[in-house]
Amino acid sequence: MERWLRRGDSDDNRKVVRKEFHNDKIRAYIEGSSLVMREQFDHHYSQLIEFGAHPNEMGYSLNTIMHRNDAGGTTIQTVYLQADSMQLDNGLKVAGQIGLWALHLMQLLYSERFELLGIRADLEEVRTRF
Repeated sequence: MERWLRRGDSDDNRKVVRKEFHNDKIRAYIEGSSLVMREQFDHHYSQLIEFGAHPNEMGYSLNTIMHRNDAGGTTIQTVYLQADSMQLDNGLKVAGQIGLWALHLMQLLYSERFELLGIRADLEEVRTRF
């Protein structure tokens, strides 16, 4: 925890945290718990990257509006805050799916706590809707 909290203190700290919390290490740990969960992790990770978690063409295109005027000029606008749109609907859906995925992973890691708190049955019921 301390290492994570001090990552911004220096370039060396940032490098250590990046190396320790690299996607490959997290992915391998998840795969050790459940192959299905690792496959879902890969799906969600790729989906987030494709839709703009890192700069790329698709993420940029989905949030760009181009206007051509009569004089032949073009104005390009970037949408920073989505109103009711496909992007917002998809973002909300994916946020819910990833939240459920994270809870499912926690259930694998802390199954006794989930049983004691009665969360497992609730989680199973919610998962049927997604």
